[in-house]
Amino acid sequence: MKTFKKFVSVMMALLIVLALSSCDLIQDAEITPAIPDGVESGDIRIGILFADDYEKEGTASFVQNEALNKMMGTYGIAGTIPKNKLPVDNEQKIKDAIVSCVKESGCNVVLSTDPAFTDIVYSFANNKDYKDIVFVCLDGAKKYDSTANFHCFYPAYEEAYCLAGIAAATKADSENIAFTADSDAYLEAFKLGAKAAADDAKVINGAKIETYGTIETNWHIYYITLIENITLGKFAEMGNYYAGIATGFCDFVPAEEYATADVDTKLTDAKANFCEGKWDMAKADTIAF
Repeated sequence: MKTFKKFVSVMMALLIVLALSSCDLIQDAEITPAIPDGVESGDIRIGILFADDYEKEGTASFVQNEALNKMMGTYGIAGTIPKNKLPVDNEQKIKDAIVSCVKESGCNVVLSTDPAFTDIVYSFANNKDYKDIVFVCLDGAKKYDSTANFHCFYPAYEEAYCLAGIAAATKADSENIAFTADSDAYLEAFKLGAKAAADDAKVINGAKIETYGTIETNWHIYYITLIENITLGKFAEMGNYYAGIATGFCDFVPAEEYATADVDTKLTDAKANFCEGKWDMAKADTIAF
């Protein structure tokens, strides 16, 4: 029995040594800098921070993972390292996940898919030890300016809500348009669109966006643009990516009842104005036909 216990002890010691040696090898993973000169798409490895289950259909993380898969169908990147179901209220686990992505898995891009992670990700981006790593955060709060290796991205949904207002005022009784939104910015955008379509438009509290159509988001548009700019060494030139109709990042599709010839003409003209830079949601006086 003593001999057997000694054998087990020796084997356990060997396993510990091997495990430690393995950790050292992983932690010494070679990292290909993503900036400032750009890299080949095949050298890009993305560490992804998910707040909920990216494997569960219907979650926000699942949507982002699908968009990433679509991007990877266009670009042959080295791969992704998902960190699934990270607790948004556990700062240390989030930090550990980022370190693991970079130091253990050799990721040169870290992608946050939840605004709850932004503050922590931003602190890593400003750490000199991570200056060659690209950090991007899905966050529309516009709290941080972009840096050489950090930016936030979010669709300019105000443009899509503006289109919804145009559809509503073109088809409906323009003096009594029922609409409500969770965001004051989206409500104001809807009102601007309605006013552009009909001078006498009056928006009252009532219907939700589904009454007039669907706000669509094409997340893969951003991911494709991100990889293109990293490979060209132009990430720093992107700035915060708050794009909308012109890029196809978001769009508005009218409901069947509102898909009339008049609405289609107005929406086509409005989209052209956004694409040509004639309309600026930050400047209300530009939103006019």
